[in-house]
Amino acid sequence: LRQVMFAFCLLTMLCLAGTMSLITIVTDRILMKHEAEERLYCEGVAAIASFMVDAPLALLGALLNVLIMVWIAGLEQVVFLTVLKWALLLFVVYDSLFAFVGAAARDVRQAQVLATPVISIFMLFNGFVISKMDAPVVLHWIFDISPNAYAMQAIVVVMADRFVPASFDGMMEKSQ
Repeated sequence: LRQVMFAFCLLTMLCLAGTMSLITIVTDRILMKHEAEERLYCEGVAAIASFMVDAPLALLGALLNVLIMVWIAGLEQVVFLTVLKWALLLFVVYDSLFAFVGAAARDVRQAQVLATPVISIFMLFNGFVISKMDAPVVLHWIFDISPNAYAMQAIVVVMADRFVPASFDGMMEKSQ
């Protein structure tokens, strides 16, 4: 159970960490618009620079964050690789989502207002907080589009394959 809670916390942290980038994304976009108006450079150059510098740095930061957390948790290699793969995939999904919201929003406040409901729904409908069995039937489709649900399911399946139950012999004798 502790490892499942670890996976939930890690995926939630990656999801929420992306909201901090919204401020930078919107601020950089507004600054870039003003600089492009003054003909200092064009939007394409700013996009390429962001893709070549900002995206790899953000990915490296997420990778180090996941590696440190997984190292502290002491996961087995198979579980470690699964957690790493899904955590980085989830990072890419949310980084893309926040880049889209940051591009569509007028300012930081609007970006956060647009992103919060999506994040909340994906975090709630991940199979850990609300399971598909517990959710009303009309909401089952949310599990099909929730990146958190796919990541949690894949990680928990690998953890469950490796689960070795403890002996309950001592507990049975005490209760009698």
